Amino acid sequence: MKKFFALLMCAAMVFSIAVVAQAASIPYEMEKLGMSIEIPDTFEVVTESEDENTYLVATAKEGDAKITVTMIASEAADLQDMNRKEQAQVASGMYSAYEEQGLTVSKYNLYNNKTTSFIRAFYNNADKTLFGLKYYTVLDGKQYEIILEKNGEIVTDDELMVRSVVDSAVFGAKEEPAGETEATEATAETQANQAAETTTEEKNDMVLPIAIGCGVLVLIVVVVVVLKKKGSKK
Repeated sequence: MKKFFALLMCAAMVFSIAVVAQAASIPYEMEKLGMSIEIPDTFEVVTESEDENTYLVATAKEGDAKITVTMIASEAADLQDMNRKEQAQVASGMYSAYEEQGLTVSKYNLYNNKTTSFIRAFYNNADKTLFGLKYYTVLDGKQYEIILEKNGEIVTDDELMVRSVVDSAVFGAKEEPAGETEATEATAETQANQAAETTTEEKNDMVLPIAIGCGVLVLIVVVVVVLKKKGSKK
């Protein structure tokens, strides 16, 4: 009987996690930037900013944390097209810029997702009252930064949250070179991103029913298995 309730609890947890995941973030469109992103529902989006290069500011509903998205034009090559040495040089430049601002970079590395490559940097101020995590990339002539800053250390939950924000980003489409008849891998990926951007709300509407269905199915399977075992014992 104890095993039965344990299995039942596991199934309930799977169901609840699926539902929570669906409700964990909301899509946000930055029309001027031609970009969309999903922000956790624990943050409130504020668009006003003194910096003209800042396209999104979202502040935590509880605690002191902020997510910002910035963009400036760049003549640099796409970060994902650079070799490791060139990427390391970009990261080194970021490190020097932080030092000039009185910030210390504790760690930085390269992060690749399905869209592009990012330099991921962890930093803090001198008295360690401000901590930040920045994702930096150059894509299609634009330099993007997605940043989390908070008055406290960046913990694992913060890292996972920012990564999910970065992974949700859909950037503006690249133009296909004239005269090219076959879609390249990059073009195909861009088209997929465009489709994802236009169907975000539809997918969100579908996730909850699917999650509920999966949860119910798991519960049914568990009950049937337990009942069969009881019957065989008798």
